[in-house]
Amino acid sequence: MDKEALAAAKSGLTQTYQEKLAQGASPLAQDESGSTALHLAAYKGNAELVQVLVGTKGVLVDSRDHAGNTAMQLAAASGKEEVVAILLKAGADPRLKNGEGTTPLLRAAARGYHQIVTLLLQAGADPLAKDSHGFTAAAIVESQKKGNWEDTAKMLRDAEKSAANTP
Repeated sequence: MDKEALAAAKSGLTQTYQEKLAQGASPLAQDESGSTALHLAAYKGNAELVQVLVGTKGVLVDSRDHAGNTAMQLAAASGKEEVVAILLKAGADPRLKNGEGTTPLLRAAARGYHQIVTLLLQAGADPLAKDSHGFTAAAIVESQKKGNWEDTAKMLRDAEKSAANTP
């Protein structure tokens, strides 16, 4: 039952997933990589299913897969702005690092997702956090020059200055 529910989540079949839940599937079931339905739906950008899951008893918005990724990590890295907004509203922590020490902000910045960077900063993401190579999100944006990089870099540098001046 759990495998069928996870397959439905991975395929974006919200109604089928809900039917499997009603039949007794666990919303906490994990696949071989440790991903729950929330991870799968967030990565795919299935905002409807993410909304259902964050309202499901027992679902932890900051649960981690075997690589330490949260649903927020996956949504931010794959450019799923609506999902990021839902997860933040549900209380997901934008400051959590995965197993490689990377935050959702660093992942969104590396891919040039200006709007997601904005959402994460507004939600309290740490602009001073560094990746495994010692780079902040601003430094990553400036080196990769993706998307609306100039505005994103300015916003991140301003956030860095503000964070550095906060006791």
